[in-house]
Amino acid sequence: MPRKKPFSVKQKKKQLQDKRERKRGLQDGLRSSSNSRSGSRERREEQTDTSDGESVTHHIRRLNQQPSQGLGPRGYDPNRYRLHFERDSREEVERRKRAAREQVLQPVSAEVLELDIREVYQPGSVLDFPRRPPWSYEMSKEQLMSQEERSFQEYLGKIHGAYSSEKLSYFEHNLETWRQLWRVLEMSDIVLLITDIRHPVVNFPPALYEYVTGELGLALVLVLNKVDLAPPALVVAWKHYFHQHYPQLHVVLFTSFPRDPRTPQDPSSVLKKSRRRGRGWTRALGPEQLLRACEAITVGKVDLSSWREKIARDVAGATWGNGSGEEEEEEDGPAVLVEQQTDSAMEPTGPTRERYKDGVVTIGCVGFPNVGKSSLINGLVGRKVVSVSRTPGHTRYFQTYFLTPSVKLCDCPGLIFPSLLPRQLQVLAGIYPIAQIQEPYTAVGYLASRIPVQALLHLRHPEAEDPSMEHPWCAWDICEEILPLMKLLSTHP
Repeated sequence: MPRKKPFSVKQKKKQLQDKRERKRGLQDGLRSSSNSRSGSRERREEQTDTSDGESVTHHIRRLNQQPSQGLGPRGYDPNRYRLHFERDSREEVERRKRAAREQVLQPVSAEVLELDIREVYQPGSVLDFPRRPPWSYEMSKEQLMSQEERSFQEYLGKIHGAYSSEKLSYFEHNLETWRQLWRVLEMSDIVLLITDIRHPVVNFPPALYEYVTGELGLALVLVLNKVDLAPPALVVAWKHYFHQHYPQLHVVLFTSFPRDPRTPQDPSSVLKKSRRRGRGWTRALGPEQLLRACEAITVGKVDLSSWREKIARDVAGATWGNGSGEEEEEEDGPAVLVEQQTDSAMEPTGPTRERYKDGVVTIGCVGFPNVGKSSLINGLVGRKVVSVSRTPGHTRYFQTYFLTPSVKLCDCPGLIFPSLLPRQLQVLAGIYPIAQIQEPYTAVGYLASRIPVQALLHLRHPEAEDPSMEHPWCAWDICEEILPLMKLLSTHP
């Protein structure tokens, strides 16, 4: 056997470097091939046909990209339900940055603070949400998909033809996500519209209320979620408001993490408590109210005694923590069946389908991103069955869960409906992913003109030599002063 030649450390490093370069080149080739295919598809999607035959090009920004190496084993594309929003032009972003430097912040009047839901959503206008066109089982899947695509493009053309991009809020441009809403509405017997109690008007599109209660003839339950984050007087006021203006609503108060408002809360323990919640679930506040609302809707057509028994078991076995403040791990309860939905365009659903089929009531959960739909389902079940995230748009596609043998829950991805809501308010309300904003100054200025941010944070104006002297603030100044403060907090928790 021939003797091996000496192999130095330098040669070994060179060999490893060449191997990494070859591997990187192979990955770049696969990525460029995938990008070329997706790029051509995105260019086709950017072309929007209007109803009168003209064409308008809308530049779409796709968020929450998921890493993938082509399609999955069953042809599933993890980026199929990505958030699609209209892209802000570079000129518009630069204009807003200049305004943040030049415009002095002034407190707005009390009239400006009021938010009229009729002005924001303009019921009866083209700001209505897209509907699924009529279809039948005689149509092929390709015909149905083509018809839905054409109808959706006509819908977008009407909106962009009636309103300028500056007036429109961010709203979903991904047809695949709207298809999820259509399926959920068609298969549901009761629809839950989940809203955030801190800004429920922002999350309540009147067009959806009219469609569900009118055209579909279904019961709509408005869930005011996260009530632990609002004063009780505000919760009661919002409940009275919706009862007065929308009489067909069933209003339910809910929170997945109830706490006693009389108990003082130590700010230093917030992070520790949020971490413990990942290991154990306390009993949610609101399932019994929701059960009573469903009993009033079904009026004995479905046996909901199993649901009531489950709530009784959860109350008896709820773990509220021991004296050391640590929560015990819950034992697994009864198995919850999870149905992975297929991509079939024609499912046995529709307004004419049999209600409460086989003695099962299907409850569809819809709403804007980040209002707590997945947390609500986890709170109803009593343990984590749905992945949750603080990032809007975390739920990709709808799934169904059997809460009991006679109660089925259906979780729909969060959808942003078209409106004239200020985009800055969408960012501040957590509807738009804050990590994806192209410039923070507009949202900060919007907040600072309504709340004295600089006084609350004890900020010192960067150009003020004497701290006691008043100096006009702009959004750029506030951001420049907040940045060192955030760095300090991150290094000294």
